[in-house]
Amino acid sequence: MNRSLDSTRLVDMDEIVARGEGEPVHLVQTAGPGAERTFRVLPLQRAVIGRSDTSTICVDDGDVSRRHALIEHQDGEPRLIDLASTNGTFVNGQRIDEVALASGDLIQIGTAVFEVSVGRSAEPQPSPPAEDDSKVRQQMESLHEKLRDAPSGSGVVVVQETILSGALEGVGLTSLLQILEANRNTGTLLLHLEPGVGRLHLHKGRVDDATFGTTRGMKALTRLLGCTGGHFELLAPGIEPERPTIEGPLDALLLTAMTEVDEFAQYRGELPPDDAVLVFNPNRFFILSRMPPDLFDVLAAIARHRSVGQVIDECHLSDLIICRYLLMLLSEGIVTVEAQEPKDSESSPG
Repeated sequence: MNRSLDSTRLVDMDEIVARGEGEPVHLVQTAGPGAERTFRVLPLQRAVIGRSDTSTICVDDGDVSRRHALIEHQDGEPRLIDLASTNGTFVNGQRIDEVALASGDLIQIGTAVFEVSVGRSAEPQPSPPAEDDSKVRQQMESLHEKLRDAPSGSGVVVVQETILSGALEGVGLTSLLQILEANRNTGTLLLHLEPGVGRLHLHKGRVDDATFGTTRGMKALTRLLGCTGGHFELLAPGIEPERPTIEGPLDALLLTAMTEVDEFAQYRGELPPDDAVLVFNPNRFFILSRMPPDLFDVLAAIARHRSVGQVIDECHLSDLIICRYLLMLLSEGIVTVEAQEPKDSESSPG
């Protein structure tokens, strides 16, 4: 439904918050062109299924319309909508115009069949290195061997000693942290990455502090896990942080962070570029007492920093939460992208 931005309107906070709720939808194509593919639709995404190359899910089948059907979340519920297709959209054998999706549903569009799973339980989990990946296994065994007799560190500030170093390629930061946890190491892990240097402090194998650029805590850890390549140094005994910024079992932290990395990558592509300037629509207004605190923080960051990249960097919330709120605000017309004046291609005559 199109809404005019020219009339003053009160923002419905419940509607805004509801747009970000819901569970992801996973589709496994079991028949038709491109079978064995898997797709995921997140709560703020709109996935078009069709024959067009620009479709989110492209089905190269003459019985499929260019824009055949749409999957989107409404009030947190995933729904499949037929886009006036010529040959129809079917769910569990019944032709539909619009229907809520549930796990176990079978969607048929042309000759393509998709099996539906709804919820986080359908998320693919990171798999360990393949048994025949001898190089990676040798690297991991070598790290274990080097750490076996290394000092665990007391957390007291003394002369720092590099007890372990190496390349992240192959092993990866996730596996490295799991090795350090298994060995109950205490120390500071320096990560030399292309965007800069990150620091993780470990106490008996658990990460209790992270810094990366201007970010700290879980936000920094998530960004570090999203980087690839680079090399690391483990310093013992390490410098303890003034206060822990991260708490919880390592496996739970890694799962949360990697899920955020994955979803942020998908949502970020739908936002304007980093240097795009955001402005508030003067025809929309809020009742502050009904505003969720996180949304207030994002709006305050927009007022202070304005550009998309700075808002994501400077707001203390996780990158994923900021990204989701920005998508909501833009889609509802509460904020817009400021038009840029064209640059003169030629200098004015003297």
